[in-house]
Amino acid sequence: QMVNLPTTHPEAADFLKAGGFAVQRSDNAFAQVPGDMAIEQSINRASKSSGGIVGISRIPSAVHRWVVSAHDRAAITDACMVHCGLDDATQEKDALHTECQKGRIARDELDVQKVAATVAGWVNPFDVSLCGSHELVSLSSGMSCSNAAVQDLLEAEDRGHTAFSSFVQDRIKSQSKSFFDPIKKLKLQTFTVKKVRSTSSQSRTISVLRADCALFSKMAVIAQSRQMDVREVLTYPLSTAPLALCNSDGSLVKTNKAALLHLLEALVPTPPTGTPLSNVSALVVDAMALLQALPQGCLPGTFTLLAEYIFNCLARNFTQYRRIDFVADTYPAVSIKNVERNRRATDTGQLRQHIASGMQQTPSQWSKFLSVSSNKTELIGFLAREWKRDSYAKKYVTGTELYMTDGEQCLKFSADDGQRVSSSPCTSLKSNHEEADTRLLLHSKHAADAGYQHITIKSPDTDVAVLACCLSHDFPDASKLMFLAGSKKQPRLMDTSAIGRVLGRLVCDALVGMHAFTGCDTVSAFHGRGKATAFDLIRKPQQQGVTARAAMSFLGQSFQPLTTESISNIQQFTCVLYGRPTTCNVNDARYV
Repeated sequence: QMVNLPTTHPEAADFLKAGGFAVQRSDNAFAQVPGDMAIEQSINRASKSSGGIVGISRIPSAVHRWVVSAHDRAAITDACMVHCGLDDATQEKDALHTECQKGRIARDELDVQKVAATVAGWVNPFDVSLCGSHELVSLSSGMSCSNAAVQDLLEAEDRGHTAFSSFVQDRIKSQSKSFFDPIKKLKLQTFTVKKVRSTSSQSRTISVLRADCALFSKMAVIAQSRQMDVREVLTYPLSTAPLALCNSDGSLVKTNKAALLHLLEALVPTPPTGTPLSNVSALVVDAMALLQALPQGCLPGTFTLLAEYIFNCLARNFTQYRRIDFVADTYPAVSIKNVERNRRATDTGQLRQHIASGMQQTPSQWSKFLSVSSNKTELIGFLAREWKRDSYAKKYVTGTELYMTDGEQCLKFSADDGQRVSSSPCTSLKSNHEEADTRLLLHSKHAADAGYQHITIKSPDTDVAVLACCLSHDFPDASKLMFLAGSKKQPRLMDTSAIGRVLGRLVCDALVGMHAFTGCDTVSAFHGRGKATAFDLIRKPQQQGVTARAAMSFLGQSFQPLTTESISNIQQFTCVLYGRPTTCNVNDARYV
């Protein structure tokens, strides 16, 4: 009918072409509405409002008669409203259009700014230098998709067609399955990161006991028909993975490193955290520890706000310290730490996200973001760029300095005039150290050599505390080295210089080797033996202690291959740990 309208009803066709499909009931511009809406606003409104069809009668014939004349009554109602000046057209004649009112303009402007900020925070997936030439990246979050998820997304349509064909063949044509049987999910991977389930330690222990039981049962049967030297058998691993070096699944045996920190802390009285500092004080902060401690779930919305929040966490210490060092790790592609980092990421999963601009949204899953090394590298680089901006100048106190590591480089920031931030590379602190543990001590030594009398290392890591105690003898006598751990509400301050003096130079030289040998991030711990037994052993004045200190000092200070004497001392140290002081060979200790 609409196609034939110019022939059957030419006047109606001309009317529609002239805009007759819309109705304008006022003199305001851009006020036309569709015809059905105009009917709702006029006839239906007059019919359904007070005095209309509501409640007049339940007799169908009466209702029908009322509806037939509804348009006439609506016209009378509209005429009365016009006569009294209460109609919409009269009231809106001198009024501004809705979209021209100040409130609407302000709201629209805010919406435009939000849209612009959202687009500015998106990642450009075609930027090869940022995302790589073959990466699939989310526009809004910058998150990279895993290779398995990319393959699933590329094959999603084909796998869907295959599943549909199988459904039709099995349930409709051949009817080998019931039509109402559950449909198996394809379980295609997407950008969503799933939590990896890990096996409990109890399950691993049960598996080891069962394997050992089965092995010794076989050995007992074989021993009845063959001559077997059990002493020689026990010199070899009795499982697929040597349990002296790792768990049954090949993972490292972990120990409570904090036990050694408590032992060191108990050697000297704890100084009060409110102790007045000297005018020449420095604070060396473990950057990754600070980032890990940020409250997950209530981070600032964008990376620009996050950079300002982190800087404020540091700047509030300028009232106590003239110098603050923000020291981070470096993350080479090939690293001995990769095994430990992957283990830590097992429980949380990993989330690769590119940082394209400061307006980009911060990830809601902060722990997953920090579990990826490249994310942390990009974040540190972004902080270095942001903190160069002059808007941060007013946050400095006159005479204060900020040192920040960015990869192997170290940058020095200051703003004495409070107007501009000056940044320059500090070549004396350029370092290829992978771990911040040793780099924290490098910055502390640099501050001590620069004349700072009170140096505080802020880190929760036991490894850093051990290094600080061992290296405290290498600091100038005028410099006091402290270690700050714990939380904001319950800080724990340790005088590592005093601890070093109590232990003595010989024990301090052996402390690093002992700590690494008895279990750290990259070395498996001993089964059933913690840090306390080994720490007591290297402090003994008897011959056992002398041998233990000699063995551990060689491990902690030398990169040379082990000598025959060193291997013998280390074996004797291990035998003493397991209560075999008269045995000098670990194979003999296993048999005994």
